[in-house]
Amino acid sequence: MPMLLVPGADAVKHWLGFTEQVARLLGSRPGRFAPDVALVSRSASPEQLLELASVLGLEPTEDEPRAGARLPALPARTAPFTFRTDLGPTVWVTLERHYGVPTSFDVQVFADGPSTLRIAQPVRFNGRAGALVRFSGEPLLGLPARPSIAELVHPDARWRDGKLQLAFLPISHQLAVQMTFPLLPQATERLLDDVATGHQLSSAGRLGTALAQRADSSVLLDRGVYEAATALTTSRSKELLKRLQELRADGDPDATWGGRSERRCLPAEKLANVRAEDRAAALERLCALGGAERGLESICPSCTSRSFVPLDQTSSSPQCPGCGAVSPYQSGGAPTAVHYRLDSFTDRAGHNGLLPHLLVIAELCRRKPRSHFSPAPTSPSKTAPRRRRTSSVSGTGRSSPAK
Repeated sequence: MPMLLVPGADAVKHWLGFTEQVARLLGSRPGRFAPDVALVSRSASPEQLLELASVLGLEPTEDEPRAGARLPALPARTAPFTFRTDLGPTVWVTLERHYGVPTSFDVQVFADGPSTLRIAQPVRFNGRAGALVRFSGEPLLGLPARPSIAELVHPDARWRDGKLQLAFLPISHQLAVQMTFPLLPQATERLLDDVATGHQLSSAGRLGTALAQRADSSVLLDRGVYEAATALTTSRSKELLKRLQELRADGDPDATWGGRSERRCLPAEKLANVRAEDRAAALERLCALGGAERGLESICPSCTSRSFVPLDQTSSSPQCPGCGAVSPYQSGGAPTAVHYRLDSFTDRAGHNGLLPHLLVIAELCRRKPRSHFSPAPTSPSKTAPRRRRTSSVSGTGRSSPAK
């Protein structure tokens, strides 16, 4: 971008040929510009800037600033050229400058050990020289720009402008360096080591990790799946107590709940929080992943207990698992309907409140695939060793560092 430093109009108007030189400079610039000139001064008044523009043969404009090019190239631009006096030059002079010559190369990366990077550096030196080399690429994507993570890659590496920097002194025409690229779970462990004297997954965290390893948590993002899973989750004791208090508040002082709580089973039409057209597909999606099972519900006419019978265990003469009486798969003439029930592992995860955590993790990973999260880690604080700190989600990634 051309830049001219000139005195006031009183001096410029006496410069022989200067106006023509400015016109040739503006006309020789390829592309389109608006305005052609920005007149800026910290000491001259607006009137003095207008006088200077008049001397240079410029015309005022209110067009929004723009710059661009066109192919094929436009014809040479001619006077009159335009100007504005209300534009700040900061955006044009405070650019971040990068130095060096870029190059690219292929490397075979090993997940369980060091990888050797061999580079034919593009700059030729005569004699002894040194250089700073910055690395970027697929193996480094998602790694948090923390000093401890740089040390995992190479003991002398440092982060700079989002890239990994190494100093080579002296530098040769052929560079060879060994780097170890950690996986995101390893980076998470290192970040937790940085802020705690020790850390481990809580019981809920171990359960959530096992569930995430068994099935892809991203299924919870499918329409109706998360809502169906929460609807099938067996009520927790706090929820049961809240419901009991509501019943007593409604005038039922004899309302009591107790005994064993069986896993909840529901037909598709009872999923109130799922749209009718999505209920069957959401439940079948859970079954396909092994998180739920299909069956029939039987109601014993003798002891009135309800029981869930998986489809592969149904028979023509179902019996109550409690009293042994014949227990039909329907009650009061209602048609038999397929019921769905979470498997014990998924139901336990829902009981411990892990499904919202896994849903959040799935959404964050959808937005930033280069991320890793560990649900509910606990660690003793470095500043208070006897206390334990718990975080619901800890993770690594450029946009989601460990919390």
